[in-house]
Amino acid sequence: MIMVGGVDMHNLLETIMRIVNTVVEEEPLPLNIIEASHFWTYYIAVMDSIAFEEAGLNISDDTELKQLLKESESLCLKQAHHIEQIMRENGIKLPRVSEPKPFTDSKYIPEGVKLTGEELSNGLAIKFASMASFGATAATMSIRADVRKMWMGFLVEVLTFDIKLKSTMRKREWLNMPPAYKPA
Repeated sequence: MIMVGGVDMHNLLETIMRIVNTVVEEEPLPLNIIEASHFWTYYIAVMDSIAFEEAGLNISDDTELKQLLKESESLCLKQAHHIEQIMRENGIKLPRVSEPKPFTDSKYIPEGVKLTGEELSNGLAIKFASMASFGATAATMSIRADVRKMWMGFLVEVLTFDIKLKSTMRKREWLNMPPAYKPA
């Protein structure tokens, strides 16, 4: 259970998905240019995140951070494969993306070159904030119900992981907290 401000976020996200699942189209329309563009752009973002996660797994010796990077990579791979399938089915050309990073033992990477746990976790947090924002935009701009449902599902997955990531970042004092707002 993930509580935020006294609200069980898992139940809230499940409720949103139940509402989205009630909308059924008799026959899906073809993808429109905006939906295709959203697939193309999000695919690039997710694949870039995977490259970052692979690099992070090579750099970090921190067990807890490596677990988060593995979970993030798994989530991004799942979403990338789903989008790839839709793009291929709809004749959307796949964009060029980063090549997979080979495994390297972190002991062979000089200390001055390695990103810290704080840098890796904040980089991951920025990527997930971007994915959440873009996914929400894509969901609201989608015409097709099945596409909107897919984006909402992605958004739930991203937000669920992001809550876990931020919780760990707070615990480890890695979270870059903006100053409190004090109106004049």
